[in-house]
This record gives sequence, C-alpha cells and structure tokens, in this order.
Amino acid sequence: MSEYKPEFVIWTSRYVEGWCTLLRPEPYEDLYELDYGQPLADRWPADSVSRMDPDRPKDLQLADSVRCPYARTVSTRLRTALEAAGETRIEFLPLAILNHKGRVAARDYWIVNPPYTIDCIDLDASNARWAGRMLDADDPFTACDRLVLRPEVVPAGVQVFRARFKPGLLLMRRALAEALLSEGLSGLAFGEPDAYRGLAA
Repeated sequence: MSEYKPEFVIWTSRYVEGWCTLLRPEPYEDLYELDYGQPLADRWPADSVSRMDPDRPKDLQLADSVRCPYARTVSTRLRTALEAAGETRIEFLPLAILNHKGRVAARDYWIVNPPYTIDCIDLDASNARWAGRMLDADDPFTACDRLVLRPEVVPAGVQVFRARFKPGLLLMRRALAEALLSEGLSGLAFGEPDAYRGLAA
C-alpha cells in the first residue's frame, strides 16, 4: 500500500550557500498586509526594491524562488510556470533586487500574493491553539499538533492560496509543487502539513 500524502504542501524557503537572501522590500510600509491576503496590486509601488542581505556578502546568485523572510519572491520564469498551471487569482507584485553595492541585480522578480483566504483548516483535527484571547474572529492560531486541511472546500482551479486562521502560509497543490521541481526551477522548498507546529514557514 502506498503511503498517503496530503493533497497540499506548504511553500517555504531554505538557505543555500551562494544563493542570496533578501531584506525587507521597500518602500511599502504595511508589509503585514501580505500575511493577511489583502489585495495590494493597486497600491504596490512600481519601484519597489529588496536588497541582498549584507550579512551574507558572498551570496550573490539569484534563484527562481528567492529566500526572503517577508514575502515569497519569484522570478519571471517561476511566475510563468504558475500561470501556465492555470493559477489566475494570484497578484504578482513587481520587485527589483539590489546587490550588495546597491546596484540593480535584476528587475524581473515578483512577490506572490494570493489576495484572499480559504476557510480550509480543520481546527479540531489540527488541535489548533491560541496563545491568548482571540481579539478577532480570524486571529491566526499560534500552535498546533499538525496542519490538517479540508481539500474538499478548496476550489478545483486554485493552485496556490492562503488559509483562514493561518494566512501567513502559502499553500500549494502537491501535484503542482512536484511539477515545478521537475522543471528544475531553483530555490523551491516545501514542507509537509503533518510536520507543521504553528510557527511561520
């Protein structure tokens, strides 16, 4: 019997020596909105930039999925692959990347922003917990035993999305994740929902 694998994976990032890590995108100030599925395309500055981390001066290479703690950042090549998979609801917010000398290393990068959430987490099965009193009905939980999703409520055409109660995560259909990896797109990393404990990816 083959091992069961959940239909969705968590789109994460990982450090690879030689590949650059990005700092906070500028000049947009309310970056927390990226973690809550807010539509930003109409407000996002066209001249947005993100600098390479000066603490890693030897890391200069640009991956297709660049490591950035603030936002999932992708190349035009990866954007095209996502669109070719039928993903039409994502906002791709333009971002130029500056090297360690402050010069433009690339202009063809994008922040991935699904501007909505889907109520697809089984809170009971996940044993989701909040550290304090919920101030809002949609407050993200802070801990869980695992992330259990309800695939039946995710529309068939949706490939990448955010989940209510944990909108800071980006979730992707496993089939798409495997297809992207097979295409040789660099920098991609994915986590298993069963191993998730509630912290940011």
